[in-house]
Amino acid sequence: MNESIQKLIKPVLVRWLCKCKWIQHDSSDMNKLWLESDERTGVIEFYDADEYVSEDVLELTGYDKKTGKRIYYLHFGLHDLSFVLDRLGNFFAFIYGGEEKTQSLTGSGKRTPVQNVAFCCTSGWTSVYFAEKIQEIFDAQNINIKVHAGNYTEMETIVQENDRVLLAPQIGYMLPELKRQYGDKIEVVETGDFATQNFDHIVERLIA
Repeated sequence: MNESIQKLIKPVLVRWLCKCKWIQHDSSDMNKLWLESDERTGVIEFYDADEYVSEDVLELTGYDKKTGKRIYYLHFGLHDLSFVLDRLGNFFAFIYGGEEKTQSLTGSGKRTPVQNVAFCCTSGWTSVYFAEKIQEIFDAQNINIKVHAGNYTEMETIVQENDRVLLAPQIGYMLPELKRQYGDKIEVVETGDFATQNFDHIVERLIA
């Protein structure tokens, strides 16, 4: 996306969200907004690009109102408006208890049996955590699948060494281009499963 257009995403989003009657905000800090349902509280926070992060970032956090526990977390760069709106839609559905949009991990047609799976994100840190948790479930169920983690910048090597490559939702906008390059083994973890760390559901969809 053109850089000048990309820089407009944050102000456009903030203006739109502030006009939504069901979203609250403090006029002294337009970078933080929140919404509530009977059971959950959602917080929307914007962070400006700086010397360490090259793009504006949106952070979505959900809390259980009864326990105060964080039950949803996702952050991503503001580089594609349709991508951002899709993630916001999933977040709103989660907070209000509606049906979240899902993206299939299985794709279409017959899939190659899975022996090696890789999780990819921007830094690789989140991928390591997810890979470890998914591996624990496979091991406990005596499923012979090895789970790896990596950075999307190492995609060519990762694709060569794995049967399935799962992108974190933060880099889901890259899916069309990566599919053109590497084929159907590239997929995206469903936003709700990732943000709520629903590892069991990820496993179910991997072996379906």
